[in-house]
Parts: sequence; structure tokens; C-alpha cells
Amino acid sequence: MNMISIHNDGDKVPLEIEKEYSIRYLNLPVTKEDKLSLDFVGIIIKEENPLIVFPKHFVTTYNDLQKDGQLLIQVLRKIQSKKGFGETLNDKNFPLNAYLYICDFYKKHGLYMEQERIIKPGYKGKIHWKHTIAKSHKILNNSNIIFMPFMLEQKIDQSVLITTCMEEVLANGYKIFGKYFNIGVKYSVNRNLFGDYQIKQLARQLKLLRNKHFKDSTLKLIDALIRYFEWASSTGNEVHFLTTNFEIVWEDMIKHYLDNRLSDIDTSQIPHKMITNLSSSTRYHFNHKVVESIKQDTPSNRSFSVEYDHIAYDAPNNELVLMDAKYYQQITGLNYKQFSYAHLLLNKINEYTGETTEKTHLINGLILPTEQEYYSKVHINRESIDGVLITEHYLNVRAVMSEYVS
Repeated sequence: MNMISIHNDGDKVPLEIEKEYSIRYLNLPVTKEDKLSLDFVGIIIKEENPLIVFPKHFVTTYNDLQKDGQLLIQVLRKIQSKKGFGETLNDKNFPLNAYLYICDFYKKHGLYMEQERIIKPGYKGKIHWKHTIAKSHKILNNSNIIFMPFMLEQKIDQSVLITTCMEEVLANGYKIFGKYFNIGVKYSVNRNLFGDYQIKQLARQLKLLRNKHFKDSTLKLIDALIRYFEWASSTGNEVHFLTTNFEIVWEDMIKHYLDNRLSDIDTSQIPHKMITNLSSSTRYHFNHKVVESIKQDTPSNRSFSVEYDHIAYDAPNNELVLMDAKYYQQITGLNYKQFSYAHLLLNKINEYTGETTEKTHLINGLILPTEQEYYSKVHINRESIDGVLITEHYLNVRAVMSEYVS
């Protein structure tokens, strides 16, 4: 390992980094100072030089880099495997799930070493009498029963290609990715298993082999090998594991945080304060990504709708809670979306709660990342004017990520 470059999403870096890491396809924005603004979160490794870009406000050191790199990988891996988030990660990414499945198979079973038993008709070989009696034609000759043909048992060693492919993935995956973050299996081979041309053919050969009869665990192993070699045959001399849509990841992490850590909101003071704990006890049960049509006085062929990120109603306390996850470096102006949503809800709050607007309290908040411990501050306070109060809640980004993968 020659050099590690550590940055945060949004950092401005020299234009040369685009050539050094061949990331032109990411279409990173260029600033007025002729610098690139890093607009992704994740890892790029080229010639043993990792470029690691952490989320906004995530603080790390070289001493913590391996641990923090593992945390970042766990978060990206989780979002990659969630239904509906297939495009969140870049399609050029290192096939981590496939690599780790092969590593887990190796830890449990070692290299694949199995023979497949097949039964086929013939006359030379080991006769499988049970199948012969059940399936062969029976001819009666001088009071003797003759079976035609015999059913023969043959064992075919299918392990050579699968085993060699496993060795290639274990050695290559650890060398180009796993060793930097101590993930996977430390594995090496002293010979060149495949040339570049053969790598491009392996996925096709494995697909042909897959058509034969294998048990489920072997089929999953073959599928993981196919996925790895499809990636290996199309990638260049760089390894990528990144997303250009971390705001989607932040939204999903906040969804998890609200469902699992938020126990209460203290509204006795301004700004409001989130109260969290490690138990699942909460008086809020959020609905997420709630889409609602906007009613109109005049009939129109155009329809409009709004989408609330996180909304919950606490009936015993007559509280309607609206939260919105914002993946920002900082807030520099009024959040018009949350402000307008507040007015929409205040005007129709009785439709949600069945109570009068005077009795029901709207708790309205934005949730943002910080490198500090939790704190809150007022975004806008117009309670005495029109009832709108929006609080900014700042959550430690490392703590949110750790909770997400715990």
C-alpha cells in the first residue's frame, strides 16, 4: 500500500485526482477555483492507492481508518441488499456480496470438492440395480429376466473448474479489496490461475456448468462466482465501491433511527429535544414516504401531491410529528418544503387526528448529520403568528451509521 487519501463528501480537491482515479464518468462538479467537488461516498482503489470518501461530517484518523472503513462498507453493503435500493450504489462496484458469500462458503466447507453421481443407460460400468429394476425394459428368456439396458452409476468430478474459480476469487478479492479493511479471507496462490482472456470466458463456462444438476448451496456458490467474474471481465485497473446518492442512504438510516432509537421528543422547551435510548420503547410509530394528494377548490385535470418523509401521530398526547432527513453540510436558508408542509398539515390536522387544531400540537423537525454529539436549534419559530415551529436536530453521523448496521 503506497498512499491513502481520506476525504469527505463535498470536499474540494485538485482536478488531477480525476485523472489519477479515472472518475470522469462520475461527472463531479467543478468549482470556480478549478477544483473538483467530491460528490460521492465510498472507496476507489488504484494501484494499491485507496481514495476513501466518508459522508459529510464523518471524522476519522489513520489509526481508526480500518475500523471506520469497515463501518462505511457495512452501511453501503446493507443499502445495496435492500429491496428498492438497487440503483443506490454504482453499477461498476466491486461485487462485495458475491465475494463474501464465497469467503463464507470457504470458511464452512473449504474449497469445493464434490463428485456428482449420475445414472445413465449402458452396459459397461457399475450397475445401479435399484434404478435398473425400476426403469429398464424387462425381457423374459427361458424363465430368466433380462434387463435392457442396465442403468449405470457414474461419478463425475465437477470440482476442478469450481475449485479453481474459488481460489481465483479468494486470492484476487483479498488482494485488491479485502486486505485494506481486513474483510474476507486472507488467501494467496503461487501460480497464475487464469490469464486475462480466460477471465472473460469464466462466467460463460460457469453458466454452462450451472445447467447441470447441483444442490442449492452449490448453485448459490456458482452464482456468486459468475457475478464476480462478470465484474472482473468488465472492470479496468481500479476497484470501486461507492454511491453518488448518499442522501438516499441518509434517509434510510434516519428511518431506522426513528424506528429503533427515538423514544420521545421534549417539547417543553424551544428548541425541541430528541430523547433516545437503546430500547424499542417509543410513543411514536412512524409511517415513511407517505404520499398524499392535495385537494383543490376548482376541478382540474392536473393533480398535485406531497410526500412526507416521516410522519407519526401520538394520540394520547395529541401530537402529530413530521420529520424530514436532510443530508446537508449546513443549512443556509429557509427550508421552504418543510415550511409549506407545516401549513398544509396545520390546515388539515383534524383529518389525521380527529381532534380540533387547537388541541393538536404539530412537532416539525429537520434531521441533519454532525460530527458532534446530538444538539438541536431553531430553524424558524412563528408559533405566535401562524403556529409554525421547525427544529433542526443534529445527529452524530457515526452513531447513526453504527445503529444502522447493528
